[in-house]
Amino acid sequence: MVSMEEFMKIGFVFYSESGHTLSVLNQLEKVFQKKGHFVEKISLLEGYDIKKRVLTFFPKVKEFEFILFASPVQAFSLSIAMSQYLKQVQLKESQKVGFLLTQYFKKPFWGGNRAIKQMKNFIQDFHPIILGEGIVHWSSKERDTQISSVVDKLGSVLDE
Repeated sequence: MVSMEEFMKIGFVFYSESGHTLSVLNQLEKVFQKKGHFVEKISLLEGYDIKKRVLTFFPKVKEFEFILFASPVQAFSLSIAMSQYLKQVQLKESQKVGFLLTQYFKKPFWGGNRAIKQMKNFIQDFHPIILGEGIVHWSSKERDTQISSVVDKLGSVLDE
């Protein structure tokens, strides 16, 4: 377990139109903060022109010791904004990363699995160390249980 003196700088780079993805991140942020880590949330929504489907905001993330990329699944794929971001992101070699997806449909094979693969493919040249991933199915009756499970799983990826 990381002691309070050994806090990590964590970046949440996310895209959330409806607030669903952000609501899960807010819970996860509390878990990391309780463990003494510093969390910075970076929203891609502010730099995304929804009508033109163009991202104009490309924050740098090399300063973070762990980066969580979070996005909804849209049209059975990773959101366009997150796709555009990950296609150009610059990571440190062997950067520690994690992935969080929210999707409406109840089964991961209806876009969630594909979106996770897309995220991994976009950053594979940096040989990232993937510490965890999770998908929350928003229309599921088990949504609250899934959120708790994903928050527990991703919130413990830095524990040693």
